[in-house]
Amino acid sequence: MKMKKIKVLHIITRLDRGGSAENALLTVNGLDKERYEVDLISGSLKEIKVDNINLTLVSELIREINLFEDILALFKLYNLIRKGKYDIVHTHSSKAGILGRVAAKMARVSLIVHTPHGHVFYGYYGKFKTFLFILLERFAALFTDKIITLTELGKKEHIKFKIAGKEKFVPVYSGVELNKFLNIDIDKEKEREKLGLSLEDWVVGSVARLVPIKGHKYLLEAAKEVIRGQRTEDRGQRTEDRGQKTEDRRQRAEDRGQRTEGHQKPENKGYTMQDTRYMINAKTEITATQQHISTTDRQTNIKFLIVGDGPLREELEEQAKRLKIDKNVMFLGMREDIPEILSTFDLFVLPSLNEGMGRVLIEAMAAGLPVVATNVGGIPEVVEDKKTGLLAPPKDSKKLAEAIIELLKDPKRAKKMGGEGKKKVITTFGVDVMVKKIEDLYEELVVSKML
Repeated sequence: MKMKKIKVLHIITRLDRGGSAENALLTVNGLDKERYEVDLISGSLKEIKVDNINLTLVSELIREINLFEDILALFKLYNLIRKGKYDIVHTHSSKAGILGRVAAKMARVSLIVHTPHGHVFYGYYGKFKTFLFILLERFAALFTDKIITLTELGKKEHIKFKIAGKEKFVPVYSGVELNKFLNIDIDKEKEREKLGLSLEDWVVGSVARLVPIKGHKYLLEAAKEVIRGQRTEDRGQRTEDRGQKTEDRRQRAEDRGQRTEGHQKPENKGYTMQDTRYMINAKTEITATQQHISTTDRQTNIKFLIVGDGPLREELEEQAKRLKIDKNVMFLGMREDIPEILSTFDLFVLPSLNEGMGRVLIEAMAAGLPVVATNVGGIPEVVEDKKTGLLAPPKDSKKLAEAIIELLKDPKRAKKMGGEGKKKVITTFGVDVMVKKIEDLYEELVVSKML
């Protein structure tokens, strides 16, 4: 006898290039079609293609708080859910999470699951809004069967703010399509040439929406420190080089004097032991200087690549000009070719003020890049400090700069971190791993409700 399919509806506020949307789409596409009949509702569809998914758009479902639009969205969701006769409603993110769960409760859906994809507990939107959001999350959690957090820390933070009891939370790492970044054949030199870069440049890059919570302003401040530090080092090196050249000229003059003296007095051939030691030391110093210049020259050509778009782009471009680093910073906007762009980086940086998990970090690590990130949200569960990358405090451009410089000056260590990071993401953050855990959760809930 053929088993009855479980009808599942996923609801998300918007389908865009963000991590929440990618997580939802990968889940919807990954669920076993022999076992689940899956639909998707979104408020909007921007800059991405959705294939082979039964998608319904509810235009009133928007991110901003708008009482009129929110009420319309609530009743549209209610009608769609009641008509669809779903066994499970699985909501994603804050707005869809509140309206979708209320609508599902109104429609008497048997099982309600929610994935918050982060939180707003620390006042990013002001004290009043934060207080309101926490109250709404507590309310919706009353009729939510399970809440999927992206990390263990996310679970702990939700419990800390009394969103629900610990029995309602299940941590499931967000899956990432790793094959796009693993062992692919990309010509690094060619990709750099497309951007006007050479293999001699140091390239530090970041990929994220240009919005306040991603912390780009602190990355630009850190970039100034990194660039200024290299310029100071270069000036010091040039001064040292000039001093060395003066010393070399003095030594050559002394050598000529020694040779002249040697012709006049054949019995005094050669140099004294003191002269020989001096010349050997001088030669060694010149060799060391040449090696130092070789390293410093590459660090002088440091470039910061900012990939992504958003409302802060113009403001960030002005900040780069104001800091006088605009010649070293490139704003690339939204890109389709992220694997190719990552191949041009020497180091990946994510300076976020908060992150549910940081999917782009996983992509960068899959590409074998060492990473520098802020010690916030679920990032420490992705980046092991001093093993797969370095962590810095949020909003601290000085510490961020120090971490960047630390890895740029030690390529061997940076390469080792990149290798360790790659190993970690392969075993922990694959799409199959995520989908299997979500399917197991669904089955557990279905059995508990005897559907």
